[in-house]
Amino acid sequence: MKIFMSALIIGVFLGTIYGIMALGMVASYRINRVVNLGQAGLAAGGATVYWWMTSVWGAPVLVALVGGVVFGMAIGAALGLANLRMVTWPRGFVMIFTLTVTLLIFAWTDKVLPAAQVSPISPFGTKGWNVGLTYITTHQVGTLLTCLGVALLASWVVRRTRTGMYVRAIYDDPDGASTLGIPMGLFVVGVWAVAGGLAAMAGILVSPR
Repeated sequence: MKIFMSALIIGVFLGTIYGIMALGMVASYRINRVVNLGQAGLAAGGATVYWWMTSVWGAPVLVALVGGVVFGMAIGAALGLANLRMVTWPRGFVMIFTLTVTLLIFAWTDKVLPAAQVSPISPFGTKGWNVGLTYITTHQVGTLLTCLGVALLASWVVRRTRTGMYVRAIYDDPDGASTLGIPMGLFVVGVWAVAGGLAAMAGILVSPR
């Protein structure tokens, strides 16, 4: 029973991290029907920027956290803009393009990170306590609360705001939304930017070990 509880606790913590990355992947797919394989690369890139800013540059944790997320959002927005330029391409080709971006980011992170395994500073500290066979850290608890907060915020934006209403309109009927004057390009780039930011945040949160 203790082993089961230990596995359950670890699974919940990791599952919420990958959940917010998947949230961005689903959002970017629904906005223009392209499978976004760039999420993994943006997660690795965001974590690398966060490590470099804290460990090499010596930036405060909060500044580095913002820097990593902004990196993900910038690349995500660029991917969204590229999607608009490739709107007439077969969706499979566009998906492979996002995979190419992931591989390029992986190559860049391989050049930036040292050969030895590194673990960046946790934004939530290193304290913790034992629960059964599992040592729970403040980083894990902070990560869980952050991911739940992000999911609830995203749900509120989509359901309760005008921006969310426009996004849902594009999800359900892109042609009808365009006819109503909703700026499709702006929302496609915006959703892909948010997806990139979520991926970068997931990479930052999963990297401290």
